[in-house]
Amino acid sequence: MYLAFPAFVMPGRRKLPPAHAISAMSSISKAPGQPRLVMPVLSGTGITCVLVMIAGFWHKGDPAAVRQIAGAALYLVSVLILAGCHVPHYSR
Repeated sequence: MYLAFPAFVMPGRRKLPPAHAISAMSSISKAPGQPRLVMPVLSGTGITCVLVMIAGFWHKGDPAAVRQIAGAALYLVSVLILAGCHVPHYSR
């Protein structure tokens, strides 16, 4: 999801005339609004990240635990930014 949008969607949208680009973005923005499609993926990955963080805290002595905790935290922060900033912005 994070790679597809800037790598494929935006370059393709830039090639369209403005009226078509607006229509395309509107359609793209409405598609993830289907909770049954998006929520299991985001929730499953988020739950996995929480479990990875717990495992990292459990094994604090392991050098990989810091990277494990940081990676999981970065993903969770990115989902919060997506849900808190980008989704409301594109829902207008």
